[in-house]
Amino acid sequence: MAGKYAKGRHRAPRRGLVSGTTRHRAMAAGVLGVALPMVLGATGAEAAGVLHPDRASQPGVAPMPRSEVALPAGIEDLSPYEPQVSCDPHVKPGVKAFEDFVLTTWHRGFSGGAVRECSKGATSEHKEGRAWDWMLNPNSYADVVAGQRVIDWLLSDDATIARRLGLMYVIWNQRIWSAHKLDEGWNGYHGESDHTDHIHFSFDWAGAEKRTSWWTGKVAPMEYGPCRKYLGEPVPAYGDTINLKPCPKPVHKPKHKHKHEPQVEEPTTPTNPQPMPDDSTRHGPANTAPGNSSQNNQPAQDDPDDAATSPQDAPGPDDEIETDPDSMISPREETMPKHEPMPAAREPNSARMVQEEARRDGRPSR
Repeated sequence: MAGKYAKGRHRAPRRGLVSGTTRHRAMAAGVLGVALPMVLGATGAEAAGVLHPDRASQPGVAPMPRSEVALPAGIEDLSPYEPQVSCDPHVKPGVKAFEDFVLTTWHRGFSGGAVRECSKGATSEHKEGRAWDWMLNPNSYADVVAGQRVIDWLLSDDATIARRLGLMYVIWNQRIWSAHKLDEGWNGYHGESDHTDHIHFSFDWAGAEKRTSWWTGKVAPMEYGPCRKYLGEPVPAYGDTINLKPCPKPVHKPKHKHKHEPQVEEPTTPTNPQPMPDDSTRHGPANTAPGNSSQNNQPAQDDPDDAATSPQDAPGPDDEIETDPDSMISPREETMPKHEPMPAAREPNSARMVQEEARRDGRPSR
């Protein structure tokens, strides 16, 4: 045999090394040792306890947690996909409670945050404070076991605990599980991050607001959060009012059409209105009839020359009266509309007054 190996046909195995075939068999046995317990119904953490009993007490391998309240017989409906539509980067109470529960129960990893600025990245529930990232080291056995343990706890029995918590979807290690696609199980995920170093949990609005049966002991109705009415317009944050109706599909905002309504023309008022002329101003001072006490027909007595002539001093029918052309009223003035102001009456002719006084006194007129 020594000569046989000396000829170089078969090399003797080196001491301390395992041949390729032996190494492959060992790897296959290890894979089966992990896979078989899971196929038989054991979870990832239980499998770890079977293969490595000394690690069962290490962080990440915790017993199945229980709720602090009595859980009802009913259960919440599977959450539909409710994407982020508003900008409200404040962690919601249900998300914060879930974060604290996971970290204090499994004692692995750390929080990667629940909120994100609205100006960063694409659509994300982080911008509404209803998502949380659990950071885990993919090269840490205990971290991976803890992550798998939580996944098994959430999704076992048709995702019972996930529904009681209001989980909408989970992303881990390039895979995504969605409540509204329960029958499909895990699907491939290829987003901005491959999620190999953390598990992403997104919650519906009832779960985010801590109104589900895991926290309250009562089955919560489905909440649909704020609704976008018009495309491209901001959406107000989800307030105290609970929305139990699905949001309608947003539409484009209609353009405002200017309706030309007929305008009613209002009568214009002149800037400096003048009084309407009456008969007294158009035809001169009127004689006051005896016994008439109306003051509206009395002329002003400021000027003696403007005083009215008494009946006994009035000229008779045989007396000659000179007609002053300036005091005559033309036909055009007679037909002039009343709403147009007439020119002011001229002062009485002094020559005429002198002649009338001379006639009354019996003096010859010049």
